[in-house]
Amino acid sequence: MVNPSVVVVAGVRPQYVKTKAVLWLLEAYEPETFEQTETFDLGQHYSPELSDSILSDLELEFSHRLHHAVGDRLRGVILGTAIAELSRYFDGLSTRPVVVVFGDASSVVAGAFAAHNASLPLVHIEAGARRDQNEIEHHNSVIVDRLADVRLAYTERAFNELRLEGLEENSHVVGDVALDWYMARYGDLITEASTVGPRSPILVSLHRPSNMTSDTIMTVAEALMATGRPVRWLSYPRTEPFLQEVASLGVEVVQPLSHSQTMAELSKAAFVLTDSGGLSREAHYFKCPVLMRRDKGGWPELMEAGFVYSLSGRSRVDVDSAISWAESVRTPELSESPLVVAGGGRSIARLIASTARTARS
Repeated sequence: MVNPSVVVVAGVRPQYVKTKAVLWLLEAYEPETFEQTETFDLGQHYSPELSDSILSDLELEFSHRLHHAVGDRLRGVILGTAIAELSRYFDGLSTRPVVVVFGDASSVVAGAFAAHNASLPLVHIEAGARRDQNEIEHHNSVIVDRLADVRLAYTERAFNELRLEGLEENSHVVGDVALDWYMARYGDLITEASTVGPRSPILVSLHRPSNMTSDTIMTVAEALMATGRPVRWLSYPRTEPFLQEVASLGVEVVQPLSHSQTMAELSKAAFVLTDSGGLSREAHYFKCPVLMRRDKGGWPELMEAGFVYSLSGRSRVDVDSAISWAESVRTPELSESPLVVAGGGRSIARLIASTARTARS
């Protein structure tokens, strides 16, 4: 397609799900715009065993995919390559599409810079994320919000952050971009999870470099095994050096799963221990308590609402206290989530389509 109205840019696995969700929303509510939409994967976290299985399960085929050399994991190299390739792509178009980016990963900055340099309108979904200023994601979000023409905040808290920074104009509260798609695809599973009896396994997913120490991982594993529950630990490339030792404690190491398989795991889990913002968001659909293992940051909105516990410490006492919370908490109903906004999905589709029409007029 040489004349798209919309180009959706992704780069990390959680954004694949959000890309699928946006396409679903456009097809449902703005079909003409959907037919004129292309997608571009910048490959920030590309690995065949993880990314390809998710894309296959989602039945998502990107219009364009960027593959980095195996050794090129430096953020600056990936950003530079992504900006260059996107810029060439935008330069070859015969139209001025609206560019849609998500969240706060580094690939979002690449999409935003390339769009800005090409003078293309930019829509930032999940705008207003202001968390730990020591994390690069915080600064990524700030930068992209400054460049965006339309900012779609996922909660009132995020919108208030934008308002305090003088960015209230063209900012909207729309809730979780993926909620409508999740309910359409996994609604029966979500309903079943909220009505079945006691759940048994503990699901673990850690991947952030700050958690990749033997002390942190073994403390978590030993504390979880002490509960007497089965512990299922999702394999991730960074955790591989530690998995043999974890398995020696009786932890079950689970090889990479498809998206559907991960959702099935969440529907059965007693609780989740993770450092993933995406998995935390997904777990709260299933009323599955989340222990967020980060020094700072995470989902302050979901923490305040009672869906997520901030496990900021690393000691055994810290982990045991978090487990006690997870074992005793009454998880709120999904309707109580700050990420649920009535009509949010329709609003997202409408705002993307109207921005695209304005750009073409």
